[in-house]
Amino acid sequence: MGSDLMALLPVAAESRDDDAPAAEAAHSLLAAGFSHHRAGRYADAEEVYRAVLKLVPDDGEALHLLALLLRQKGEPLAAAECLRRLINARPDFVEAYNSLGNLLHGLGRVEEATACYNQALALQPDYPEARYNLGNLLATTGQPEAAKDAYEAAIKVRPGFAEALAGLGHLAHAAGRFEEAARFYTAAVTAKPDFAAAHNALGIALQKLGRLQEAIKSYDDAIAADPGYAVAYSNRATALTGLGRLDQARASAEAAIAHNPDSADAENNFAHVLQRLGRSPEAIQHYRRALRLNPAFAEAHSNLIHALDFDPAADMAAQQAERRAWDESFGRPATPADVHFANSRELGRRLRIGYVSADFREHSAAFAFAAPLLNHDHGNFEVFCYSGVTQEDGWTARFRRAADHWRDTRNLDDDALAAQIRADGIDILVDLSGHTAGNRLKTFARRPAPISLSAFGHVTGTGLAAMDYVLADPVLIPPESRSLLAEQVLDLPCAIPFYGIDQLPAVGPLPGKATGRTTFGCLNRLGKLTPGVIEVWAAILDEVPDSRLLLKARELSEAAVRTDYARRFAAHGIAAERLIFRGKSTRLAHLKTYHEIDIALDPWPHGGGVTTFESLAMGVPVITLKGRTPAERLGTAILSHLELETFIADDLEGYRALAKARAESKAPLALLRAALRPRIEASVAGDPGQYARAVEAAYRAIWRRWCETA
Repeated sequence: MGSDLMALLPVAAESRDDDAPAAEAAHSLLAAGFSHHRAGRYADAEEVYRAVLKLVPDDGEALHLLALLLRQKGEPLAAAECLRRLINARPDFVEAYNSLGNLLHGLGRVEEATACYNQALALQPDYPEARYNLGNLLATTGQPEAAKDAYEAAIKVRPGFAEALAGLGHLAHAAGRFEEAARFYTAAVTAKPDFAAAHNALGIALQKLGRLQEAIKSYDDAIAADPGYAVAYSNRATALTGLGRLDQARASAEAAIAHNPDSADAENNFAHVLQRLGRSPEAIQHYRRALRLNPAFAEAHSNLIHALDFDPAADMAAQQAERRAWDESFGRPATPADVHFANSRELGRRLRIGYVSADFREHSAAFAFAAPLLNHDHGNFEVFCYSGVTQEDGWTARFRRAADHWRDTRNLDDDALAAQIRADGIDILVDLSGHTAGNRLKTFARRPAPISLSAFGHVTGTGLAAMDYVLADPVLIPPESRSLLAEQVLDLPCAIPFYGIDQLPAVGPLPGKATGRTTFGCLNRLGKLTPGVIEVWAAILDEVPDSRLLLKARELSEAAVRTDYARRFAAHGIAAERLIFRGKSTRLAHLKTYHEIDIALDPWPHGGGVTTFESLAMGVPVITLKGRTPAERLGTAILSHLELETFIADDLEGYRALAKARAESKAPLALLRAALRPRIEASVAGDPGQYARAVEAAYRAIWRRWCETA
């Protein structure tokens, strides 16, 4: 946090004792000690500094240098004692107060550190380093306005003070003002082009703003300034992953680990890249290593849980056990032993419903929860949205308009968010994320509302003892599996609905009638295509002569990723010309891709949810596997709700046979293509108003239960 003491070394001769011969000998020795010090020969340097202090016990330079060395050796208390000795001998030695302040700040002794900085400034009001270091202390103790004043005072004394400019950037970033943060970081690197940490911080701010290409340039600049900067490599991997440039992302993540093998963050980011590449078993290994390196890494543990939903070897018991392990580490320790609520127990009153998500934006999760949120009966339900969205868009504006109250939660920690929810008097608090990115499950663990439930966004259970319910349906989570969950299952007509069917492009004719061949397709995330999925799909292509497989995912915009997936299919005898790759596009173009597909293939062990609905609404039937886990049964639940059970296979052999049989019957496919969208529109899941009423009925039922039993 503090300025480097090496840059603040005193060189004034008057700091030495009046004994001229001793002082001359000390000065000669000190030069040799400093040479050892800079070369990293700490033992030799310490021996020399202590020899100097035998000659001149209160030599200011020797005490200051010895303090620096001791701090570098990890002996802060001994370093502090040297500085106190120096201050006793030289009460006007301003640099010593600043250095002692840095040491005490590092030791968590905030009041003493503050006093040291203030004493330095009393001696020298225009001392920019002390102003800057005081700003750092104020920032880390929750005093952003005072920190801002300190940084600005440092910059006034020293215009272009890069570290202080970066400090202002950190304050803006912490407050969620990423544009402002980017401006300060830009000013910092302009003033100091080799300031690697500021280049990295600029990259993070740009990434938060969705400016990924610029973020990558900043990470590159950080690495150019410091080729061993592991954090910058790791952040660069995250930005590249966001662009779907997975081959480059993997190389950058591997470089981060090479430069810092003990970095939990680097392991977590590398695992994320592997998961996006459909290599979940490897990803799981790296998530587990991240947790071994940092057992308190809640995000990595949630990522591990999410990855297990993609692991063919993980059954529902293993998945739920990992969720309960997360609760043991991060949930239960935060759950109050005894909690009381002042909420009125009036059964028929207007209920306050709180929705918590970082996905109130154009996102697949939002398409799943839009129906109830945008169609609530506001006469009976007062809607609060607790939003962690960092990049707002048109969908964000739509959700904001639909809510009675909107709370920006980006800068609230879990305690502060829980306090806000309690202050709002929420009756039923709804988690829309599960263990996906941006979740606030640690807030739910604090039990800020009488009733908590998880729904719509990631309907696989959270494992939290503090989570009362999960909204699902009897197919997604069958009765015989429910004892494995921490939550009580509350059934809806369908676990997730489909919103926006009236905004879809028109259904096109069956492409196979024009081409004379069958085109299978999958528009799910590429990470769902496990080796087992590719093997079975290759077998289907082999069994259906002249058929094609169309895959669409943003990662497939990259030539290296296309080559990799062509190679994976080639290993099973499928030539590249039988594969059609589509990359990132607008949502409209994405949906129009279904005009090229006759039959959609659902992957496993994590099937499609919103993607399955989109395929059906565009007239393309989906072949799915019955499945063993909630993530695997999404397609089964949707098809069962729409009475399309003939597209559900019991096992992989049946899946292959079903795909082959459907491909050979083009006339029924053409008739079904025209009938699928009306079928969805006639269902509860496809009618937003009707679905919202079903959700509200569920809320009323659990509210009545709480009022009668609490």
